[in-house]
Amino acid sequence: PFMRALEKIEALETELEDRLLLLLNLQTQIEDVIAKLDDIDLQMVLTYRYLKSLSWYKIGSELCVDESTARRWHDKAIAKVVVPEDAIKIKMP
Repeated sequence: PFMRALEKIEALETELEDRLLLLLNLQTQIEDVIAKLDDIDLQMVLTYRYLKSLSWYKIGSELCVDESTARRWHDKAIAKVVVPEDAIKIKMP
């Protein structure tokens, strides 16, 4: 039983490392897509929302605008985003 437990732990550690690598690659892809936007305000909204996980209130506060403006900028940014054809596709469990 002890050896099986160690093997299970090792398998879980490997799975976690694989998932972490996937997440880091996704983060890099998201950063690259955001950087291609031509408007810094739109870049900041997407960065705050998707890389820093800030609330709409906090995003508005950081950008010195109200929440509705932050949401409007977000919608405008999303409309301009071009997802690369070779983007990593993940399946959620």
